[in-house]
Amino acid sequence: MTTIYRKYRPSTFSEVSGQKYTLQTLTNAIKNSQVSHAYLLTGPRGTGKTTIARVFAKTVNCLEPITKTTNKHVNIEPCNKCTNCQMILDNKAIDLIEIDAASHTGVDNIRQLKEAINIPPTNFKYKVYIIDEVHMLSMGAFNALLKTLEEPPPHAIFILATTELHKVPATILSRCQQFNIKPLTKDQIVERLKQITKKEKIKIDTKSLELIAIEASGGMRDAESLLEQIISLGSKKITTKNIQQILGISSRDALLNIITAIIENNASTAITTINKLQEDGINIRSFNKQLLNYFRNLMLVKITLDSNNNLLKNLTSDEILELKNTHKKISLPNITILIALFQNSLKKSNQSDIPQLPLEMALIEYFLKTNKTLNTNIVQPTLKKKSSDKSITTPQSNITPKKSSPDTQQTTKNQESNNSITGTKTITNTIDLSINDFLDNWAEILEEVKKGNPSTAGFLKNCAPTAIEKNIALIKTNYPFHKDKLNDQPNKLTIEKIFAKILKVPLKVKFLTEDEISEQTTNSKQILLKKSSATIISDKKSTDTNTSNILYEAMKKIGGKIIKD
Repeated sequence: MTTIYRKYRPSTFSEVSGQKYTLQTLTNAIKNSQVSHAYLLTGPRGTGKTTIARVFAKTVNCLEPITKTTNKHVNIEPCNKCTNCQMILDNKAIDLIEIDAASHTGVDNIRQLKEAINIPPTNFKYKVYIIDEVHMLSMGAFNALLKTLEEPPPHAIFILATTELHKVPATILSRCQQFNIKPLTKDQIVERLKQITKKEKIKIDTKSLELIAIEASGGMRDAESLLEQIISLGSKKITTKNIQQILGISSRDALLNIITAIIENNASTAITTINKLQEDGINIRSFNKQLLNYFRNLMLVKITLDSNNNLLKNLTSDEILELKNTHKKISLPNITILIALFQNSLKKSNQSDIPQLPLEMALIEYFLKTNKTLNTNIVQPTLKKKSSDKSITTPQSNITPKKSSPDTQQTTKNQESNNSITGTKTITNTIDLSINDFLDNWAEILEEVKKGNPSTAGFLKNCAPTAIEKNIALIKTNYPFHKDKLNDQPNKLTIEKIFAKILKVPLKVKFLTEDEISEQTTNSKQILLKKSSATIISDKKSTDTNTSNILYEAMKKIGGKIIKD
């Protein structure tokens, strides 16, 4: 059975979705007999790179090309009827050589190509070499290919394709015409899927196709594969619910619950909803995409209330009305913060051992960034102690200071301040924690961080606790990049929570580079030096005063007289 992707693979330039600039340039070159010897197509997977390469190979070798097309961006098409076109369509063309660089990475593979390239094509005008995922070639293979690209025979055309342009050497890039194949828009994917479902006689509404398009993230091949999975249900009528079940996409009710929780600043409801989705088997990554798409649309509505604007053409009138009602309840700066956070959590979702954690952290960071008080429904308890003469009130902490080793001094200093209005005393606790205690527990701290976030643990592993100043742990990082990552609010909160758990002390954390640590230490030493000097002077004055008083008292008793001071 032929898959949908292969069954409906474009056989002409006009059938290719999007890529107007690329199609116009390539067809102009063919029509005007200005074909280059090497092309490089770069872009995300499943966007049509290999398809365009095959149609190009067919068109340059077509015996009866069509020059009048209905597509204004396409100037020439293959006829798909001549012998040459049929051989390519049937995968029988020996003059079209497709190489998967992922499995042919060695220099020997390219040397074999070099030996065969000088042999003229058997049936075609041009011998076309399509090298897919070219970035996978070894450096030796690239060097061998470079020589071929510098001096190719006139009958050879190379079309290189890659998803990772940065891995292709500059020497190769300079010898190719480069075309950027862009991700497809939601509309372009939906339009193509409509054509396929019509031919397959499948009834499916536009909203359902949009869900598939969003899930495909700009890749037509992924979209067609998802559609085939849905069609395999055997039903000739597909509903939105079917697609949500197969793709693990949440219902719209859950989406609206999260949005309401965000607007009402209800962190408890937001986090609970996410975890309920995870328990129900909903794909959290897909839900993250839905949130990102919703707030993008909300941003567009916020900047233009014209429902006929092109920015909103993908939305139904009901969706626009709902967005117009919602946008009044949240500011544009807050919307942009949410978009950035959801974009970041989407990137991290494939790296997290806990699927819902990146999205949870994004929401918590949003509440913190917007200076909101988290509605977590948690009441902070207080402990009241009665004294025989005065009432002393102390905040109760659920963190018990950890007992130190014999060689470690860890004390709690109580500083009392009088309240002249109420006549009560308030006790302020400051923790004196030794750096030795910190180092003794460092391995356990790293292991605990690794359980929740391996990437953060990787950064933390290359750091070293340096000092503790005023309940702030100063930790040295080797690289500024590590410092920036670890100082991100979500990462800092996670680490501080683990410090409290392991050390039994409420510590704040500050990550600094070695230079910053040195500067801070120097400043601290200077301050201590000034304090020490002041103490010495004060002590000397006190001693001198005490000595003078004693001598004066003795003089009085024996009737003495001061001759010289």
